[in-house]
Amino acid sequence: MKKVIYKEIEITNKRISRPKYALLLLLIALIGVGAYILTQYSLQHVLHNAVLSSYLSIPVDAVVIGVSLVLLNRYLINHGVMIPILRRRVERTVFISPGGGRPIDEELIRRHEDALRFADRDSEGYVTSLAMLGFMYLQNAIAYGDRSLYLKARDCLNRAKDAMRTVDVNDEIRILVERLEKEVEGSRSRFE
Repeated sequence: MKKVIYKEIEITNKRISRPKYALLLLLIALIGVGAYILTQYSLQHVLHNAVLSSYLSIPVDAVVIGVSLVLLNRYLINHGVMIPILRRRVERTVFISPGGGRPIDEELIRRHEDALRFADRDSEGYVTSLAMLGFMYLQNAIAYGDRSLYLKARDCLNRAKDAMRTVDVNDEIRILVERLEKEVEGSRSRFE
């Protein structure tokens, strides 16, 4: 059995290189070309007018490409992969240590809340995200002395425990949730 001790939790984002991202964009462009050809072919047989079918195929192609880009970027961001466009703005490492007294940026917490909304509730990642969000709330609650953030941390802990009843998680995630529980219980006297 592997012994894991969490003193500070590090959040880092994986990066995707520009050539790999360009290949993904090329794949989306190929999907768009396929949609254009298929739409034009279908409309030409229905309308019997090549010019009109070409003009009507362009908006369909634009919608397919736009939706594909949004879905690709959302998928990458929700899985912790930084796209080259956002890399400069968000590239940093955050250390979560509730006893440290340093607050965590609200923007980072909001991004984790948004990612949690789209996470698969039957996965280990969901439990991990809940625990990490709980640690962030707890750290800010201690730094600012804010009881509402403490209650949010407790809520994240309870939701993580509930999710662990339905999801089979590994020992590291179980220890992470237990550590969050210990930290929340240790901070109870400050906020209640």
